[in-house]
Amino acid sequence: TCPGCGVDLVAHQGKKVPWHFKHASGDLCNHAVESALHLRAKEILSVSNRVMLPPLSVSSKIEGDGDIEFRSRLDVVKPGYELFINETTCVEKTVNDIRPDLIVYRSGRPLLIEIAVTHFVSREKKQKIRKLGMSCIEIDLSSYKNQVIDDDALSNLIVTDIKHKKWIYLSLKH
Repeated sequence: TCPGCGVDLVAHQGKKVPWHFKHASGDLCNHAVESALHLRAKEILSVSNRVMLPPLSVSSKIEGDGDIEFRSRLDVVKPGYELFINETTCVEKTVNDIRPDLIVYRSGRPLLIEIAVTHFVSREKKQKIRKLGMSCIEIDLSSYKNQVIDDDALSNLIVTDIKHKKWIYLSLKH
């Protein structure tokens, strides 16, 4: 079944083209590439034991809430700060009334991770995340939805690269 539109798929196992699936109806699916990229990104992060965090800058703002007040103890979040995940990773687990793509833990502290291909974290969801008091980053893969990207490059982009990541919220509590 297609994860994008729910229609039945048929396996094609020819000799010229690599094995793949097609929609049984023959129709093209606008969501298939987006869904595949989104699913693969979650798989990569769910088995990774680390993720590079984006930097915080003094000019960062939370939409509609004004400037973020920074304190010296946040200086540990610098470009390329590597968070080692030493506990569980939860995929699509509901927290209150939101469902982040992933929740990773380090020393009992949760970090929500959102993967954006077409749909980015909405203002409403940002507010809910703030109320939860849980840190959250978003990884922007929108520029790759119409491109072919090999698995190693995608893994590097998701785990190591920081230029496609941004903070949605940083909690000092969790």
